[in-house]
Amino acid sequence: MSKQMQLKAKVGVAGRYRLRVGKRGQAPRIDTGWFDNIITDAGRNLMGGDGYMDSCQVGSGSTTPTVGDTSLATYVAGTSDVVASTEAAEASAPYYGSTTVTYRFAAGDAAGNLSEVGIGTATSGGTLFSRALITDGGGSPTSITVLADEFLDVTYPIQLVPPTGDITVSDVTDSGPAGTVHAITLRASEVTSEDTFGTQGWTVDGTNSSIGEVELAGIFGCRAYNGAIGAITASPSGTSDNPTSTTTDAYVNNSLERTGTITFGLNDGNLSGGIQSLAFHFLNAGTWQAEFDPVIPKTNTDTLTIDVSVSWDRTTAL
Repeated sequence: MSKQMQLKAKVGVAGRYRLRVGKRGQAPRIDTGWFDNIITDAGRNLMGGDGYMDSCQVGSGSTTPTVGDTSLATYVAGTSDVVASTEAAEASAPYYGSTTVTYRFAAGDAAGNLSEVGIGTATSGGTLFSRALITDGGGSPTSITVLADEFLDVTYPIQLVPPTGDITVSDVTDSGPAGTVHAITLRASEVTSEDTFGTQGWTVDGTNSSIGEVELAGIFGCRAYNGAIGAITASPSGTSDNPTSTTTDAYVNNSLERTGTITFGLNDGNLSGGIQSLAFHFLNAGTWQAEFDPVIPKTNTDTLTIDVSVSWDRTTAL
């Protein structure tokens, strides 16, 4: 007897910029403070692939950013020099995981009047993941001047924002002979944990050497449990078991979704009392938990296939 069902998770993505200008060993002469950005439509697509935070570009254009942008209005300079990359998960609400990246333009490389900034796939040309006009403390567009002997540091924290409430999942009728209808509760999990080797938590797995490799991909850290799911800061309870296999499908352009399959063969997932809940992690898209009512009564005569997916969209930076 085989059983099959589907779970659909969704994560919010946000970011913002801060620019600092100054000479080596001195306090910044200019510090813009934080200002908002637009994650472009092309950028949302890039998240399903790879390399969307490889580089930073600055320019002198003043055109208002739109979701359709793929480049700066007037390009001045670009860099792929990442001088800092830190990962964190917020310990208290509002919850989000982030990787904060600082790109450096060497002295003179970005000299001139600058009014726009973006990050994307290349130091020039390429496709922008994000674009923004530089703004003053009141949120109005402004320009800054970088002198020929000054460095420019651009800091960008990308945030993964989990839903704080449960995700609505339609009741699923399994494909076994009994045709049992299962009510499903889908919830974020371990939202205060950093991503550990791509198996749990809510940070983007970026490093100085591979910051571009932050695609939302790969199912990891999956386990079935015979206990209930926990709060969004916790994980399911009870005895657990690993699946037989997990597979992740290739990204389909414009879908804004990664899909995959978790399979429990005859010898896996046979828990006392049945499978009440499931935990799974999408690389760079958070950890999730689902509870089934009634439980899934899997034995060594059953296989269980669970299709899972995660989609993403813009949200407001926290």
